[in-house]
Amino acid sequence: MDEKQEKKGFTQKLPIAIRPITRDDFDSLISSYRQQRILWLTKKSIQGHDIHLYLKKLKDKDEVTGSILEALNNKLDQILAFLKINADEGENFIQQTVYLNSDSIVFKYGEHLKRESLVEIKLKIDADIITCFGNVFKTEQKDGEFIIAAKFIWIIDEDQDRLIEYLFRQEILSEKFKRGLKNID
Repeated sequence: MDEKQEKKGFTQKLPIAIRPITRDDFDSLISSYRQQRILWLTKKSIQGHDIHLYLKKLKDKDEVTGSILEALNNKLDQILAFLKINADEGENFIQQTVYLNSDSIVFKYGEHLKRESLVEIKLKIDADIITCFGNVFKTEQKDGEFIIAAKFIWIIDEDQDRLIEYLFRQEILSEKFKRGLKNID
């Protein structure tokens, strides 16, 4: 595959929140995300074991207790996901058309951002909120708006996976749509 081959991306209308940040903000936020990640990984295990594996073993020994605890764990996961989504509702999400690929994004912004500026980017994709940080590499003014292009410089693995899964789904839908149009002729 050619090194210079352009990555496939899609233009989509998505809820997005953009916030310009300083280098110090970036360093502080990354540190905070890493601490949250460590806490999340710690809470997800019981004495070094995955909770789901632990519950499966418990269910093998005592099916009733294991099933009840498994149901409670699933409910707690749903409640925590709901609370996280609602907590993020306070963000200034704006529905807008963006161009998105696995390593960059192009979006509209209300003011000029200098090249090399850092931005915090939050995208709502399906029920997930993907948080990443980008480095502005291009700003254009067009029809009184600023079109900003930013390359992703930091994104946690799970969010990167969700973003790539989303882009693959969009690719599949696009190809199905193209095939459908060809079959109409």
